[in-house]
Amino acid sequence: MRILITSNRGAGHIEPLVPFARALLRAGDDVLVAAPEGVRPHVERAGLPFFALADPPDDERDAAMAGFPRLTNDEQGVIMLRDVFADIYARASLPGVLAAIDRFAPDMILREPTEFAGLLAAERRGLPHGRIGIWRWRTTPGACRSSPRCSTPTAPASACPWTRAASGSSTAQC
Repeated sequence: MRILITSNRGAGHIEPLVPFARALLRAGDDVLVAAPEGVRPHVERAGLPFFALADPPDDERDAAMAGFPRLTNDEQGVIMLRDVFADIYARASLPGVLAAIDRFAPDMILREPTEFAGLLAAERRGLPHGRIGIWRWRTTPGACRSSPRCSTPTAPASACPWTRAASGSSTAQC
């Protein structure tokens, strides 16, 4: 099977996909990772085939995030998903993902949770698609100090309503 894996830029987007890509390769599948050019070093260091997509425009992302200091974490999350990932990043990546489909002819597309160009391209081309829905969640120490339930540097994960503990951990950095 030929599988196109799509991702946004950043080690936190690419690295969780690496074990899946390697497992597919070991199983005899052909895999191609399509991601913004900025993550080429991460993909190549992992020994995976790479197809470069356009890097999203930093100025548009920065403008979308300009109001973050005065927003709640939930409001920031909405902007990141709606305006940054599903709009700015998807617009930048979609032409490249379509080109990767034309060149690689995948049987299916797998994507990470915040990458939407792969989803759109799969729908346009009638390809099956799936999402590798894993998260590695960390916050900056002190990021949720405003919560009365989460005022210590290492509070129980359940104390932070918007923080998840790393897999297998009973605490989260708050």
